Amino acid sequence: MRSTTKLFIFCCASLVSALLLFGCGAGGGSTQPAATTTGLATLSWSQVTTYSDDTPLTPAGYKVYYGTSPATYSAVHDVPVSSLPNPSNPTCTISNLSSGTYYFAVSVYDVDNVESSLSDEVSKII
Repeated sequence: MRSTTKLFIFCCASLVSALLLFGCGAGGGSTQPAATTTGLATLSWSQVTTYSDDTPLTPAGYKVYYGTSPATYSAVHDVPVSSLPNPSNPTCTISNLSSGTYYFAVSVYDVDNVESSLSDEVSKII
């Protein structure tokens, strides 16, 4: 078992290099006011398979942090690996986002719930 006091850092480049965002509005032709329009952001990233010391890691899950200000995340979406249809290609969809710019960062955690540092941030206009 890995010590939870050990600094748990990953090469964020591998996590972020494939972080993709896709968004859509509520659909064309809506008669609702813009303030009630919601959208989606679908994120995908590379699976993390090693700790920072290159020992093997089997992720227990990922956390997607997001908010409407850079580096200030007001929400977190937990993505357990057991919920992923394809754990080697992790993805998640954040829904019910109102119009605006959203900022996202991802971390990974192991079976001891030790969480990595955050990936680089990406943004998406909804």
